Amino acid sequence: MATLQEIRDFVRQSAPGDWHKIEEGPTYRSRFGYTKGPGSRWRLEEDSHHTILVYTPDVDLTIAYGMHYHSQGGDEPEYEWSQVFASQSVRPGFADIFWRGSLIDRVDYAIVDDHQGILPMGRGPEGLNVTSFDVDVARLLHGITGKFDKFDYFFGRVHFNITDR
Repeated sequence: MATLQEIRDFVRQSAPGDWHKIEEGPTYRSRFGYTKGPGSRWRLEEDSHHTILVYTPDVDLTIAYGMHYHSQGGDEPEYEWSQVFASQSVRPGFADIFWRGSLIDRVDYAIVDDHQGILPMGRGPEGLNVTSFDVDVARLLHGITGKFDKFDYFFGRVHFNITDR
């Protein structure tokens, strides 16, 4: 039996090479919603995480990420803290952490600077309050993407307040 803290420690202490990445095909981690379409008819819409990560030392631990808060498209939000980047748009998303198929934790993250980096998505009035676990998950996702580097460069440009709940 593993506690939430023990599972968080697995994630914190892992490296990108500890994870098997599945990007092709359905992830079976979907959300459904209704919207009104043409003629004011209701229609069912589906959105999904685009990537599943499987922790290779213990496959009971998986992370699904890639689903964004604003799935309908449109303008990406800007935040005061994002002004330090050339592209100020921020794409908020969330990483769902599963243990034995059950959702046990969720971490908000932000894709920043025209998709060049991943940072934790802060809380509070200025969006700058993050936990050390939020930082560790964002660092892991940033490293796993393979096309990004320099997490510390991106993270150091924003004056986050690191706290623990």
